[in-house]
Amino acid sequence: HAIVADPTSKRVKAEPQESHRALSRTQLQQLNWRNLGRGRDASGLEPALAATGPIASDEIGSKGRRLEDDNLRLVSRLMAQAALLRTESRGAHYRTDFPQADENWRGHIILDRNGAYWSPVSESRADPVAA
Repeated sequence: HAIVADPTSKRVKAEPQESHRALSRTQLQQLNWRNLGRGRDASGLEPALAATGPIASDEIGSKGRRLEDDNLRLVSRLMAQAALLRTESRGAHYRTDFPQADENWRGHIILDRNGAYWSPVSESRADPVAA
């Protein structure tokens, strides 16, 4: 997936590219552990996003297992997509290739069936304060 990100446009896109071979559940979990952890960069996020195709399976498996696999792929895709879009570090989201916070990215990334959107934090909205 090619990621087009511009916080000033309020819209970002993930454009599909060629998919890679299907991974087993264990392989996808290991890839996520390595590439979607606390320290992330584009060189790890891009293969993580590309690997979110179907999970390879030698057997049909139970309906519950297939639903878990679908959920694993979905969460993996959303995490990689959002992390690639945000070209800065903020809070628990740390990009080793973009170690500084960028106030232009102060907002929320919203992912849905129609794409990915960036929503700025309103200036009038107060930041939560710890009690």
